[in-house]
Amino acid sequence: MMRRTPLKRTGWLSNRTPIKRGKRYAMTFTERFGTGWVQCVLCGGTASESHHVYGGGNRKQSEKYGFVETLCHKCHKNITDGKAPAQDMLLKKGHQAIFEQTHTREEWLQIIGRSYL
Repeated sequence: MMRRTPLKRTGWLSNRTPIKRGKRYAMTFTERFGTGWVQCVLCGGTASESHHVYGGGNRKQSEKYGFVETLCHKCHKNITDGKAPAQDMLLKKGHQAIFEQTHTREEWLQIIGRSYL
């Protein structure tokens, strides 16, 4: 897996405006969570990756509403490979429950498209 690092110009172009990141990866892990130590929400280890709880077509909604969690590489790989469906569902249910404390179920269904509770 390639590391996503901020794009930088080198050489004679270095004093010009920075290169804009693509639409898919709007923020790097460091831009989102800073450079200090960040804990994995599942195992408690050192987090190195951000996980969009509702991926695929809902990735932009995850970005917009903050449905992004910090995970270590091992936990992130297990969830994205489908080896930890219980942990994946735990994250989805948790984020929906928190969202519905201040919003309605109808708003949730308009944003994500399905209920996990």
